[in-house]
Amino acid sequence: MEGSKDLKTLLYPVQELARKAGEIACQGKKAKIKDKPLQGPVSETDLKVEHFLQETLPPLFPVAGFHGEESGKQQEREWMWVVDPIDGTTNYIHGIPHFAISISLTYCRESLLGVVYDPAKEEMFTALRGKGAYLNNLPIKVSSCFRLKEALIATGFSQVPEWQERNLGIFALLLKKAGSLRRLGSAALDLAYVACGRLDCFWEIGLNPWDISAGALLVKEAGGKVTDLSGEKNFEEKREILASNSQLHRIVLEEIRKNKSFSHGMFPVA
Repeated sequence: MEGSKDLKTLLYPVQELARKAGEIACQGKKAKIKDKPLQGPVSETDLKVEHFLQETLPPLFPVAGFHGEESGKQQEREWMWVVDPIDGTTNYIHGIPHFAISISLTYCRESLLGVVYDPAKEEMFTALRGKGAYLNNLPIKVSSCFRLKEALIATGFSQVPEWQERNLGIFALLLKKAGSLRRLGSAALDLAYVACGRLDCFWEIGLNPWDISAGALLVKEAGGKVTDLSGEKNFEEKREILASNSQLHRIVLEEIRKNKSFSHGMFPVA
């Protein structure tokens, strides 16, 4: 790949930047400054953290462009930094210590390096394609749960009415079949929790690349499976995701197909 380098040498400096971004978040102002239509609140610290990462990530790998939640795509290149400065902003604004900084380096939209950092718990999740997934430098793997009735599953809800309606149908079905359901408020951490076995499965409709790019790599490298809700691989394009420990994947897909409001077509853009 043109412009490639040993991505392992990038991992440590990216982790250091994630830690510094976490310090900015923990010390920043939590008040909401605006709402993005059908997307949710933005704090002053969201902007501050993204500005910090926009200034510090590109020098590490100059061939890569930058795609942030708040600033959008600065350049369209084969290599891209994909960043969510604070995933879980609603939790953050309300003082709930469950949010994360998510950083991914992608090549032709495929994530090769992923970092999800939870500054409140000082948990650093990392992955390189083909090199496994780690939590605070210790290897992690997905759970071994294979019975839906014993599974702990998480989801999240978009503010787009059609997505909410479809997700509620799936939620109602799984509520009756799964061991327990959770809505924790951070897709990046939901995926990281699937990767380390705290959750057995996670699904959501209406996500963006910055929400899931790093976390999806974590799940794959921890031995899990990631698809869209039809079982195909284009979960970013369709803005929907199902991530599991692999053993539950087919079972959950079958339950999702029972939802009459579910459509295999593209969902509307928020």
